[in-house]
Amino acid sequence: MTLYERGPELYVVADALRAAERGYGRLVVVSGPVGIGKSALLDHLPAVAEEHGARVAHATCVPLEQDFAFGVVRQLLEPAFTAASDEVRDRWLAGPASSALLLFTDDLMRPSDDLDDPGSPDDDRQVGGVWQVVLDGLVRMLGTMSAEQPLLLLVDDLQWADTLSLRLLGHLVRRMVDLRVTVVATVGEGDPRANRASVRDVVRAATHTLWLGPLSAASVAHLVRDEFGEPGDEEFVLACHEAAAGNPMFLKAVLTGMRQSGYPPRSEVAGTARSLSPSHLLDRLSGRLSAQPTWIKRFAKAMVVLGHHGDAALITGLAELDPVGSAEAVRLLSRLGLVVGEDPPRFVHVVVREAVEQMMTAAEVDRLHRRAAVLLYDSGFSSEHVAAHLLAATGKCEPWAIEVLRASAETALNRGAPEVAARYLRRALLDSPPGTAGRALLLVELATVEVEFDTQAALRHMSQGVPFLESSRDRALALVRIPPALLATATQPMIDVLTQVAGELADPDRVPAADRELALCLEARLRFTRSRHAGHLVDAVDRLRRAGPELPLDSRGERELASVLLFAATVTGDFPASEALRLGRRLLDLEPASTRTAHAAVPLLITALLAAGPPEEVRGWLDLALDWATRMSSPSCQATIGAKYALVLARVGKPAEASVVAASALEAVSRDWSSPAAGPDASLALAAIEADDVLLAEQILDRCGGAEPRLSASWTVHLLRGWLSARAGDHAAALDHLMDCGRSLDLMGWTNPAVLPWRGWAAGLLHELGRQAEALELAEDELTRALVWGAPATVGRALRIKGMITEGQAGVDLLREAAAVLEDAGDALELTRVSAALERRSGGSSRKGRPVPVGVEPWFGAGRPTSTTLTKTERRVAGLAARGFTNQEIAQEFGVSSRAVEKHLTNSYRKLGVTGRSGLPAALGDDLLED
Repeated sequence: MTLYERGPELYVVADALRAAERGYGRLVVVSGPVGIGKSALLDHLPAVAEEHGARVAHATCVPLEQDFAFGVVRQLLEPAFTAASDEVRDRWLAGPASSALLLFTDDLMRPSDDLDDPGSPDDDRQVGGVWQVVLDGLVRMLGTMSAEQPLLLLVDDLQWADTLSLRLLGHLVRRMVDLRVTVVATVGEGDPRANRASVRDVVRAATHTLWLGPLSAASVAHLVRDEFGEPGDEEFVLACHEAAAGNPMFLKAVLTGMRQSGYPPRSEVAGTARSLSPSHLLDRLSGRLSAQPTWIKRFAKAMVVLGHHGDAALITGLAELDPVGSAEAVRLLSRLGLVVGEDPPRFVHVVVREAVEQMMTAAEVDRLHRRAAVLLYDSGFSSEHVAAHLLAATGKCEPWAIEVLRASAETALNRGAPEVAARYLRRALLDSPPGTAGRALLLVELATVEVEFDTQAALRHMSQGVPFLESSRDRALALVRIPPALLATATQPMIDVLTQVAGELADPDRVPAADRELALCLEARLRFTRSRHAGHLVDAVDRLRRAGPELPLDSRGERELASVLLFAATVTGDFPASEALRLGRRLLDLEPASTRTAHAAVPLLITALLAAGPPEEVRGWLDLALDWATRMSSPSCQATIGAKYALVLARVGKPAEASVVAASALEAVSRDWSSPAAGPDASLALAAIEADDVLLAEQILDRCGGAEPRLSASWTVHLLRGWLSARAGDHAAALDHLMDCGRSLDLMGWTNPAVLPWRGWAAGLLHELGRQAEALELAEDELTRALVWGAPATVGRALRIKGMITEGQAGVDLLREAAAVLEDAGDALELTRVSAALERRSGGSSRKGRPVPVGVEPWFGAGRPTSTTLTKTERRVAGLAARGFTNQEIAQEFGVSSRAVEKHLTNSYRKLGVTGRSGLPAALGDDLLED
């Protein structure tokens, strides 16, 4: 391996060897932090020695051998002594050197504790008796050996050498002026054992002390080329240099890890290089750290616990040191090469932090995080900085900690991080006793933030906390934190709590005038929980009529109640669409497009506006609201608003955009999603149908319904199954599903064809099945209901459907009437459909290549695909899938999204009559071989 930037050090050693040739022995000490390349330098020196004709003896000191007498000396001399002939050995041991023979007896390999070893390892520099004789003999033996051929003695990690070997080296270096011996020893900087007196004696005698520094970026570039076999991008090289701080050990570990993980030396993976943690270095670093004094380890652990937020003063306090001790700890850790001595100090690499963490017990981590929380709290740090340590601590916290966690939750929620806020509040609940008002308040606050990402958890925690609040007003204030639109999935315990509190505020003798607003908010919520019951819907519509056309909308409670009542009027259809549109516009003008309003009653309002007027009425508002929800990272808002926006895009004639938005909305929904009939699944189902997106329909079906979905969601499930059956050409199955869908809606009292024109679609299926009388009866019923509602788009659609199943000129007249009604309705998709229907009546449908309008034909016998012939693209995609290519690989091959590949495969499965990839090879047959 090439040695970079060590030329001056090699020159010093070469100069020492030249001096040794002339009879002037020298000691060169090499020092530096861990991993800086001291051992690598020693490994390179035998080649230098060969150039000068010197004999090389190498020894590596390790902690486990410190107690074996002369262990290092035997490593140095035994190979040469054993290999020499008897004649050479006799010459080396002649005269006074004969006492060195004792070095190679078994007795001397016993632990030094068992030997007659005078004094302790650190103060026994005065040697007498047999040991003095042995030392003198070894020096004379080395003199004889070097007289024949210069000697280069290499000792790695001198600080770990056994005591007697250190005595010999100290004895030797003080007497080597006239010897042809060069000694090069490395000393680990910052290692406590380097402070032993016997080590210091050797180091002080050095003629040269070399300090190895970090490598430059230029040398790192050479190492990158050596490792990868090609030059690295400049950004990648700089990232590696920064990550390793120029330390060869860290650098080699990073480069090897990147190469073995399959990363090229390119700019795009520079971030990975910076964060890569070479785990194989952990044991080595942990060993170095564990050898440090306790106070040094305390300082390193304090650095780990405080992380990036710990300044020098905080680390000093957490480590329980004074400023002098702290400065010394930084100095020693810097000399070790583990810390950069900045303010605050930082670890040179993430693996050093991990090595310190590996040394810490669970109890130690808990204690330090608790103490860190107190230090930060007393120092005036932000609540979230303090809360981070409270989260890491286990067990009961101090009373003040709950308030800190609550404040942190509020901060996190305000910056658009509701899941982080929930973590803070859940931690606070661990220290809050059950059945108390304090715990109840925490549950309410937790429910408030969970509204953003987990509706079911929010409702559960709200129902658990509200009963323990002290007053009716407190309970009401808590309940109104849950938006009305989210209560469609409320469980019975939640409804019971809501009913009870609404009843408390409904009593005029108990409710002051100031709480009228709360009473209205509660009424809105309670009414919406009953929006799937026909009798309650009738009562809600009566309430809306009694309020009159100038319904007051000045307060939040008035607007929420108006939106809920308007929703009831819309789904029943028992209210003029013109009045619904007027009220809806008034309400929308008062609601800003933000996550707060997107969660309130606005989704119900959007449903009403889409049923009563043109989709463009709400497109701008939804566009802004979706952008806001995305920027605020609110998954539930993205799902709710995205579903509505996708439906709008489909109805204004943008099916491709609708599919993209709907897919994003579906992705934002949690996997355990169980949405209500008025929730995202209903809007997404309609968007999938209008955009003719089979894959999206199947994905929604997987999410929102099993074999027996609950009533509130069953109509969505039956609708999707019916549409997919119709699209596959199975009209009988499609009719069964659609009729089940209609029965579910009728049971709930949702009879407005503007919400779902199931009667018209069923009429189309009956017509295809030859049941003309039943088809016309349903189509007439659909038209009657549409006229009662009165929205132009709804009336136009009902006329079109009836015209499509009516034979002769009467049918054409109905289609023309529908076209006239739809001309100014603002529904581009419906206008396209009626135009296509008129053209088919005039014979235009036979023209080759005429595009088929989406979202209608499956109900009227034009389901796609009817051909079993694959398109060119479908054949290529299916062929690659049959050969084992993944969707991602196919997408890269074609330069499209994985979703586009899925759509092509879905069409191919249906055309070929297979259930999945496993059936493709057999189904493709010769086509696969030709491709």
